[in-house]
Amino acid sequence: MARIERTPPGDEAVAWSIFAQYADKGFSFTDCTGFALVQRLDLGVCLAVDSDLRAHGLHCLLSLA
Repeated sequence: MARIERTPPGDEAVAWSIFAQYADKGFSFTDCTGFALVQRLDLGVCLAVDSDLRAHGLHCLLSLA
């Protein structure tokens, strides 16, 4: 089952912090928003469609890229 998860202002603030902290990695703000969401929801495993989730240190089941 999947659900739509909105991005609240708190996640946006965390995303900007991640974006600034890892500027050398080339993560997009969208990537950083995803990182913040995964952190807030305390997800242990992700389904990745690009390699940035794995590069950020998240455990990914599959990468489609």
